[in-house]
Amino acid sequence: MHFLMRTLLLIVLGLLFAGPAAPARIIGLNPSAQLGGFSWDNCDEGKDPAVIESLTLEPDPIVVPGNVTVSAQGKTSVPLISPQK
Repeated sequence: MHFLMRTLLLIVLGLLFAGPAAPARIIGLNPSAQLGGFSWDNCDEGKDPAVIESLTLEPDPIVVPGNVTVSAQGKTSVPLISPQK
């Protein structure tokens, strides 16, 4: 259970603190293309010790090329004791 919680925490922190990445080229899209309709859903059924409560991508719709901001908020049902190993 600690491995799953640690993995989820690292993913969330990685998304939040990731620096700017090199621009990716999406083959077949026009230079001013837009991507929209992002959605997600928790499928944990209340059993997981850590869940993502909110996840947003901005701007919506996403403009290619352009910048994307990812924001996430999560919670745990178990205490997190410092330091995490």
